[in-house]
Amino acid sequence: MAEQQPRSIDERIDALLAADEVLEAKNRRTDERLGAIAESLELLTHDVRELSERSKRNADEISALTENSKRDAESIRALARIAEIHERRLTAIEGDQPDE
Repeated sequence: MAEQQPRSIDERIDALLAADEVLEAKNRRTDERLGAIAESLELLTHDVRELSERSKRNADEISALTENSKRDAESIRALARIAEIHERRLTAIEGDQPDE
């Protein structure tokens, strides 16, 4: 290891000032990055809240559609039973008619 020469007070002050400038520049960059991260976090938080609200609305709409589908299926089954009853009646009536 090379032996260091004693430095004067002015040299030490200059070295400290240079180091301070480097640290200030790093702090500014860190502050800028932190600001950008905070802004991104705010945007993400807003997006997550919006997605959550949309998801809740979608779930409610899906529930309503499911209920409507169940009612429609019941109505279709009822109509199918009515059609079957009518078909039997027509078949019975046609069976009672003489052939032409």
